[in-house]
Amino acid sequence: MTDQPSARDHVHAWMEKYQAAWASNEPQDIRDLFTEDARYETRPGDPEPWLGGSSRFVGKWIPGMSVMPPS
Repeated sequence: MTDQPSARDHVHAWMEKYQAAWASNEPQDIRDLFTEDARYETRPGDPEPWLGGSSRFVGKWIPGMSVMPPS
């Protein structure tokens, strides 16, 4: 039987990817964080959460960046 990663491990791994995306501002790094049906709140209870998934989030994360999915 193999050990399943804990929720803590999963969150830690995601946070490392988030920090890398923050530092790089590379569109693919940002897309890799989210699913296409994701909802992102920039703060708890955000009255205007980001909707539309990973490809749209690139344009929110980097203003002026194309929101088209990668080719």
